[in-house]
Amino acid sequence: MNTEVAFLTRIRFSMWIVALVTVFFGGCSGPSRMANEPVDVPEDTPVLDLSSSETFDVAPYRDEAPRTRVVVQHDVPEALMQSRADAGVVQVVDGYRVQVFSSLDRNEAVMAEEEVSEWWKGLSPRTRAEYGADSTLAIYNNYRQPLYRVRVGDFTRRAEAERLMSVMASRFSTVFVVPDRVTVRR
Repeated sequence: MNTEVAFLTRIRFSMWIVALVTVFFGGCSGPSRMANEPVDVPEDTPVLDLSSSETFDVAPYRDEAPRTRVVVQHDVPEALMQSRADAGVVQVVDGYRVQVFSSLDRNEAVMAEEEVSEWWKGLSPRTRAEYGADSTLAIYNNYRQPLYRVRVGDFTRRAEAERLMSVMASRFSTVFVVPDRVTVRR
């Protein structure tokens, strides 16, 4: 058994020696010249010129553009083609509303909401458009303990809410702009 172990040890040692010699001498060698070095070409080597034997003339094979109008049909929606992919998307974002009324009594808040709705309907369409709102004005009656609050509008900029507040101030005594989460349609 000792002879087998000694034999295997000698074979293993021999394999290590062969591997080291191969790595040392084989790994250190490289190409005889570098790839970016210029190649020495003798000056008397003739330049290969095929222009005398090349007789292909492209003139008879020229294609003309088609004279018909090409109509491309696709199944991409028109809104995407006009970069209006978000048209009609409803989002809830940080914005502003005009607070008209607040009370502990729910019935008073409902009456104030109706009063704002009637006042808005009484304005001319031109006046409504002038203050940044369309024909319908969003009116919200929210309860947040302990108060009921009547707020109007969905504005992303404070200046827009302040324009509406200025016209409402002549009719309602306690109006002011408040930050709120508003619903906008793109």
